[in-house]
Amino acid sequence: MRAGLVGYPAEHSLSPALFDAAYPGSGYTYDIIDAKSWKVAWRTFLEGYDAVNVTAPYKVNACLSADVRDRASGLSGASNLLVKRDGKIHAYNTDFIAVKRIIARFAPQGTDDWIVVFGCGGAGRAAALAAADLDLRTFLVDRTFERAAEFASGFGDGLVFPVSLDDFESVGNAVSQACLVIYALPVSLDVVQAGLNPDFSGKTVLEANYRNPSLSACSGRYISGLNWLLEQARAGFPLITGKNPDVAAMRRVLLKR
Repeated sequence: MRAGLVGYPAEHSLSPALFDAAYPGSGYTYDIIDAKSWKVAWRTFLEGYDAVNVTAPYKVNACLSADVRDRASGLSGASNLLVKRDGKIHAYNTDFIAVKRIIARFAPQGTDDWIVVFGCGGAGRAAALAAADLDLRTFLVDRTFERAAEFASGFGDGLVFPVSLDDFESVGNAVSQACLVIYALPVSLDVVQAGLNPDFSGKTVLEANYRNPSLSACSGRYISGLNWLLEQARAGFPLITGKNPDVAAMRRVLLKR
């Protein structure tokens, strides 16, 4: 069984180490596929791999290219796992599963508080979908307001509300009402929007990016993206192999980082 990770850049990912720890002595292989275009990534997967995890910037491409999509992929329009099965390409969104587990720990279902998600890319959409699945009201903040509004319109019960990153007052108000902030932008706030400096004190902050975190020094309770990585791998690896991973060994890999 041959698996890998598709993305660009992807060479610094911890996924191969996690996979090796998850299935010691299995003989499975897990490679980095650092592809500069989706066309190259897709061809490489089709020609030589049984399954691939997918990271930025190809999660939307992965969803669109698959024959069969799980519910979260269909609703979010993004996938982070492709698996060949029964002559078809199946797409999954285990980011959704990962974030839903983390949200359930820190924002129990039924809370009156809000969640704020920064970013409407693949990770941000999975996070907003996970919050909505737990019946939690969510502000979805993106610098492209139209993109956030289009995604939010798919939630007819009014669970997801778009906010423009340019609207400093609305962003500040959204954060002030939230119990949990999920940061899924690839760069820091001062890069995407100079002058925006919301107050995260008293908040729980979950960040997707574990390699170059932007908010690790925030005044709130910080949850590293390593937790996100672990949970999505824990959900995804059995879909690749058909076997449960050694989660304790995976945790030890991350603790060494």
